[in-house]
Amino acid sequence: DLDLAHRYVDSMHPRDPDGRLFKLVGDNASSTGRYCLEDGWGEQCDLWNEGYVSDFAVYGSGITNYFKFIKWCAWVFLVLSILHLPHIVINANGEGFTVSNGLDRISLTTIGNLGSQPNATSELPNCNRAVSDLNGIDCTIAKDRLGDFYEWTDVLVAVFFAAAWYWLKVFHGQEAEFIDKYTVTAADYSVFVPKVPAGTSNAMLRA
Repeated sequence: DLDLAHRYVDSMHPRDPDGRLFKLVGDNASSTGRYCLEDGWGEQCDLWNEGYVSDFAVYGSGITNYFKFIKWCAWVFLVLSILHLPHIVINANGEGFTVSNGLDRISLTTIGNLGSQPNATSELPNCNRAVSDLNGIDCTIAKDRLGDFYEWTDVLVAVFFAAAWYWLKVFHGQEAEFIDKYTVTAADYSVFVPKVPAGTSNAMLRA
């Protein structure tokens, strides 16, 4: 019945060591941890002081790794978006494509929107020609220089992603060992008894 269902949900709900239900936000909220070091420079990666240990460690490394991986993805894609933002802005200000609406507008953010090769220069975004001419500032940039900028940005992105992947690989591999060492579960006090006769009762096993 409904009351039994509520009791089952309540019994399966994750709780803190004091037996209180975990909250998503606010005081005594649950922490899913993150891939960071507990001290030293590694603390700089933990802006919300969640720590390395997850409150859900009792459910195994699969659960804890999932939440930590989601947070790792969020940080990695945030940094990648920031690094590529200048590319998108410069490309969007090009004149290579003439698109009015629809999904084709996405093409305006690609490098093809800078135009063909004979057009050797590209306009810098948000550059006021009247002001720039007065101050002797050129509002155009040669595409070969722009290509160098794109190239070195991609190199930086590759280096960052390689470091982030190595960071993920190291902490992901340590998760199961860490949980097994610092978390107490029912399995730590369980004994597997193979080939129990079919007629064996619980009382006989306890005896």
